[in-house]
Amino acid sequence: MKRFITSIATCLAALGGIILIGSCNKEDPYELIVPGSFIHFTGAKVQAYPVRSASVAAYDIGVGTTDVKGEARTVTFTVTSPTGAVEGTQYTLGTTNKTVTIPAGQATAVIPVQGKFSGYPAGRIDTLVFVFKQPSLDPAPFLDTVKLAIGDICSEANAFSLNDFLGNYANTNELFGTSPYGPYLTTISNVTPLTATTGTIRVTNIWDNGWGPIDFTLNWASMAAKTTTVIPQTAVPGSNAGDINPAYSGQTVAVRVHATAPTGTFFSCTKRFILNMQLGVTGVGYFGSIYTVTMQQ
Repeated sequence: MKRFITSIATCLAALGGIILIGSCNKEDPYELIVPGSFIHFTGAKVQAYPVRSASVAAYDIGVGTTDVKGEARTVTFTVTSPTGAVEGTQYTLGTTNKTVTIPAGQATAVIPVQGKFSGYPAGRIDTLVFVFKQPSLDPAPFLDTVKLAIGDICSEANAFSLNDFLGNYANTNELFGTSPYGPYLTTISNVTPLTATTGTIRVTNIWDNGWGPIDFTLNWASMAAKTTTVIPQTAVPGSNAGDINPAYSGQTVAVRVHATAPTGTFFSCTKRFILNMQLGVTGVGYFGSIYTVTMQQ
């Protein structure tokens, strides 16, 4: 019986081997699967384009394909605006008939969008929706739509005018050592450009007791790390050191850079200033605490 079972197993193994060999005939043709050509946008699904000057550069919406071909390919798209932006009034497109060409041997191209400063008064922001349209390459299952925010969009990386900072700052708060005070009103009454990346501001009513103006230098050589630095004064007009310590009543206040916190910062979009300085008494000396004034419109 054992020999019979063994013989059956041997036969089945041999048969299986025949079947296996037969299923792997190298002479049989194999189907070659070639991926299709798909078009997609590049970059983020939601993008932003500030239009805050007449000389603003065009913004490029990137498009790409999933393959490279030896011939040029034309892609068709549509642009709609749920907020009411009108082509020719708020923006223009640097393409013909809303088509863009993927050059031969390449896989990317751009749709140039030129914002019109005249179409974007202060506060206006629109949304443009870009979608691929047939006849065209088939849209990829990813990034087949891009939304572009366009208009009076403020970014800390954008250029600004010092004149934008003029005016009242009703939400001014201060900290002298561990003593907070505020909110109260300060005013930037004057601005002066110095270089392409520096300028000064003049601030009145710091300390909220009629102190005369104190000047600060602004530096935006690094747009990501803007700084404010107090300009030293030996005697602030209209000040009274008795406001700080009654023992010095009738004497004027001096200001200078504090060694521990030599600079503050500012934010051009929100018009927020953080001003650090060291207070003292004219001809006497300086208090050790950092005096920080935070101004916000």
